[in-house]
Amino acid sequence: AQVALAAASQNNSFSKADDPIAALIPLFEQEGINIDIKIAKILPEIKRVADSGDKILATSLLQLTNILERVHPNDAKAFAASGDLYFLTNQLPLARERYEKTLSLDDRQFMVWENLFYVLQAQEDWEALRMQTELAMDFFPNKGSVYLYNGMASAELAAWDDALDALEQAGLIFSLDKVRLIQVLLLRGKVLEGLDNLPAAETVFQEVLGMAPENPMAMHDYAMFFYRRENYSKALSWMEKALEAGGNKIAIILEHFGDIWYRLEKPEKALEYWSAAQKSGSGGSKWLSKKIADKKLYE
Repeated sequence: AQVALAAASQNNSFSKADDPIAALIPLFEQEGINIDIKIAKILPEIKRVADSGDKILATSLLQLTNILERVHPNDAKAFAASGDLYFLTNQLPLARERYEKTLSLDDRQFMVWENLFYVLQAQEDWEALRMQTELAMDFFPNKGSVYLYNGMASAELAAWDDALDALEQAGLIFSLDKVRLIQVLLLRGKVLEGLDNLPAAETVFQEVLGMAPENPMAMHDYAMFFYRRENYSKALSWMEKALEAGGNKIAIILEHFGDIWYRLEKPEKALEYWSAAQKSGSGGSKWLSKKIADKKLYE
């Protein structure tokens, strides 16, 4: 019966059905139907949400994945499907809840771990991120992103030596992956700065700029190095270069450009760039809305 059902599904386009969600609900409600067949019916549509960000489609699909959670409560795939839809529509608390449930049922799915790391980073829950990455190291000792996220969490918690150890391992794994290696090195520069080894930190930032002279995040991080030293003129110069290199579309760069203007006693310019950061989408700091509302710098 399941084979016949799968074959029939190939002859009926999901997207062409008059009411595709309603048509699938009876199928999804049946406990006897293998969950893999149900997931296969909606997987192309989940991919479409990933490509388009279609929140209306995602909401419709969540009706089905919520049924999966109820009908197949012990199958990790049901919660992973919901988690992905919440993740793709930036509903991070709900995504986190589903990913944690998924991993409690099946802790061998690395993509779920990595998505959870991203969510915890976005929520700035550094304690949880550090704990989860340490757990993941036992299952995935050769995955560089586990060590990168662990280094990030350790750095945010000022556990500088632990951060350096994690980043050293990440750097070895990503030695042939230039994009990820740059992420590791930029974070290493911040860690060295946290250890008050400023010459070494600046050398790392300059090394990255030598590797990727047009990378706006490298310019941003170098600018923030000077910002934290209260060298606002040099910070401004490097942040302007970051904007010219494409940073004018990156929320955190726009926001920090506003921070520099505020320190230079140009609050109207600061507000202009904070507002631009908010309009550009997600990616700003947790203080961004408060900065705009109060017209004041918070860090």
